[in-house]
Amino acid sequence: MINKITKSAIQLKPINSRVFNFSPKVMVGIILLLFLLIACKTANKSQRPNILFILTDDQGYGDFSCFGNNIVNTPNIDNLYEESTCFTHYTMNTVCAPTRASLMTGRYNYRVGVWDTWHGGVNMRTEEVTIAEALRNAGYHTGFFGKWHLGYDYPFRPIDQGFTETFEWDVFPDGNWGSRVDPYMKKNGEPGVQHQGFLTDLIIENAIEYIEAQSKTGQPFFAYVATFLPHIWGGIQVPEKYIEPFRENDTLIDYNREIYGMVEKTDECIGRLLQKLKELGIDENTVVIFSSDNGPQIWKQPRYNIGLRGAKTTSYEGGIRLPCFFRWPGQFEAGKSIDQMAAHIDMMPTILDICDVPYPAEVNFDGKSVLPLIKHNNAEWPERYIMGQFHRNIYFDQSQIWQNSFIRGQKYKLVNGKELFQINIDPYEENNIAETNPDIVKTLRSKYKDWFADVTSKTGFVTAPVIIGTPHQDIFTLNNIHKPPGGWPVIFITKGSYKITVGGLSEDISKGEATLSVKLNENIIKEACIKDFNDMIFDKVVVPKGKYILSVTIKENNGGEKKDEPGYNFVRIEK
Repeated sequence: MINKITKSAIQLKPINSRVFNFSPKVMVGIILLLFLLIACKTANKSQRPNILFILTDDQGYGDFSCFGNNIVNTPNIDNLYEESTCFTHYTMNTVCAPTRASLMTGRYNYRVGVWDTWHGGVNMRTEEVTIAEALRNAGYHTGFFGKWHLGYDYPFRPIDQGFTETFEWDVFPDGNWGSRVDPYMKKNGEPGVQHQGFLTDLIIENAIEYIEAQSKTGQPFFAYVATFLPHIWGGIQVPEKYIEPFRENDTLIDYNREIYGMVEKTDECIGRLLQKLKELGIDENTVVIFSSDNGPQIWKQPRYNIGLRGAKTTSYEGGIRLPCFFRWPGQFEAGKSIDQMAAHIDMMPTILDICDVPYPAEVNFDGKSVLPLIKHNNAEWPERYIMGQFHRNIYFDQSQIWQNSFIRGQKYKLVNGKELFQINIDPYEENNIAETNPDIVKTLRSKYKDWFADVTSKTGFVTAPVIIGTPHQDIFTLNNIHKPPGGWPVIFITKGSYKITVGGLSEDISKGEATLSVKLNENIIKEACIKDFNDMIFDKVVVPKGKYILSVTIKENNGGEKKDEPGYNFVRIEK
């Protein structure tokens, strides 16, 4: 229990009316007033805290001034660090969607159907119970703002996964890479509408509006704010005023100047969120949790990362070890560092314990609550191992078990099944001691093989299907970048008539000499000759109820088949 006053903590001595010379009527009033004050005090202290969970994107240990970077200035995150209890060995996945799946469920990403950021690897299985669902069922209001990346259509959207209010970037409007300037934003699952302004500002403004509104209700809230910064993207990364100070630094290339501009923009936005909590007077009853999804995206030029080896997409510490802060004024010790290992899979059980919410009966967490470590300096913490893997293979061959993998304990870490490091004395992974410690390698390999077989036994690498024909969503945009090999798995739950659009046709198609076909399984349902490069629209397409693989093929009329990857950008289905 958190902040709950026990009966033994409240002791009322009987008041002698004769001593105080009060009339019986006044005495009754005084006693009622005392009980009212005690009841109010008890209610306030037992009130469940709000949760503000902030997740940045591709921000490594070296992207903070509090961890020794003397190029960037991150005063708001530095202050948050000083006011928080912090984990120094916090492990995430090597890329963002797998990390986000584990954060939301307390389970390894392979269990929940997420293994990559594209080509069918992002649709989190809907039978999983999320943090938002568990908290909402316990009386919390839940809001999501920013980067979801766990599925873009029903039933995978945040609005379908326990969040009552959502505001997210329509990353691929019309199948094209979205812009961070005047972006299309989706609110509460509705189709994207263009907004004026910079993407991250819009996300923060909507999160602040949500927090303001919820602070007036007295209902505790869970606000998940996931920025897109400092992830590099196509087009404008961040307004020029944030990059300009770094252009004077001759040691940096433009890529890293833009990264550091985004880092400082991120810090500014986090400062706005934290200041709003203080302005609203809810700072002391709001737990702020801060982390990043994976290590830094390093390209073309090395950048500071406190000496850790590797970066995003690698299983070395630079790709998976991130800062993680928990701040709760008056409850969690400020400036405390915890050296015991924790991980993304611990986030959900920890938040539920902080909020005094029972674990869902049907969930078997891979993670465990780290609240005992946060609250007690001498908490017992048994040896444990954290595992992970990321391999990008268009065919998602399960035989790639050891590719880009890790198993990490408090003392030893095995990378790719063959490199062994004593991580507690070699945090920079400079000395591979596998050859002189074959027994340790054998033990860790065995643990990893058992883990891999377990977490892939139910779903493997099979993309969960989009469900069409429900009242929850009318327009579906299936982007080519997220298409699994062979096509999108879809379920039409009822027979219906649909408008199907194939858009973003490539100009390297032979105009007037190629045919585009839309297929369900191997059956062509619509076909037409490509006459120009406008969207191909097929109206009133009757689709029977059933489960299908939807695909598009483009064939030259001379018999040759064109790969669909460069041929089109998206397929849109409308009721």
